Amino acid sequence: MSKMESRGPRVFHPGTLEAQTRFADPERAERIINAMPSISELDEEQIAFVEALPFFFVATADLDGRLQCNFKGGGPGILVAETRTRLCYPEFPGNDLMLSVGNMLSNPHIGLLALSFEHRRRLKINGRAEVTEAKQHPLGARWENARLVVSIEIEEVIRNCTRRIPRLVPADEPIT
Repeated sequence: MSKMESRGPRVFHPGTLEAQTRFADPERAERIINAMPSISELDEEQIAFVEALPFFFVATADLDGRLQCNFKGGGPGILVAETRTRLCYPEFPGNDLMLSVGNMLSNPHIGLLALSFEHRRRLKINGRAEVTEAKQHPLGARWENARLVVSIEIEEVIRNCTRRIPRLVPADEPIT
């Protein structure tokens, strides 16, 4: 089974295959990707992990491929699993640029990096985003001052190795 057949074009495409051939070990990449389960939903332990995170990172792109990568914080509960295949988070008022939300409205593909420096752990979650006004979303009242709720239909959960994640612990008092 070739790399393209083993996990489909979302993981390895011609560019990644060229990069593996030119700069890495294609056989090692194939062994690793074939050993990884192809997951399109979160298990109970992963749900507990993401719901306990005080922050995460979100990546979006417009129709021309221009990227936005943003920090989303707010304390534990900033990410909520509505189901095993659906996550949501609040969009709070900020600088009103709406760069990520604008991208989601024209291109719903979204990537999340759920990362714990304290526990040296990460998950990558890819899916499709839907933006709803907070007052119209069933969980909108959960987050005071939320303007919008972003719901993500999960397409892929990728467990990442912990290599090179520094171990950092939270400060005793929050910075104000």
